Amino acid sequence: MSIDQERYLPEMVRHVLYEVDEFRKDIERWQKLDKSDALWNSALEVALLHFRVLREFFLECPKNEGRDVCASYYVSDWENKTKDARAKYSVLEKCFINRVHRRLAHLTTERVSDKDTTWKRGEMLEATESLICSFKDSLAPPKSEWFAELKCRRIKQIVGDVSPGTESRTTYSFQFD
Repeated sequence: MSIDQERYLPEMVRHVLYEVDEFRKDIERWQKLDKSDALWNSALEVALLHFRVLREFFLECPKNEGRDVCASYYVSDWENKTKDARAKYSVLEKCFINRVHRRLAHLTTERVSDKDTTWKRGEMLEATESLICSFKDSLAPPKSEWFAELKCRRIKQIVGDVSPGTESRTTYSFQFD
């Protein structure tokens, strides 16, 4: 991390909190919609966008050395703290995020050849909330004070929340501690 990045860490907190809040709102909005709703695809894409931003913040930094900010800049030994989540959640794997990239950023023939049309909303929510809680629990002062507004939502159970893209409605339930 550069001195310049270190200087911006306190200011970047509001941007991290924004991404967390937007991801939570957008997943919830998407879960409430039926495939016939006009906003179904936009809800899917906005949720995927914020999921991608948070996944990169938690797991893939640095991309643009000197500019991008990631969780490891706030928490020492962050990579070791994410090993369990990386192993547990398939939505954190590179192949899943590549599908997200194709959906959001490319008009590619891979959209047609990709036979998996499901989006694992429940797992995306559970994995992200797990990373958020681990991050919040791992922050040391003064950085823990910077993130005082960050709420940890520990998920007890998610059942059947897999969205088949735009083909049919799904049912879901999830519980928070």
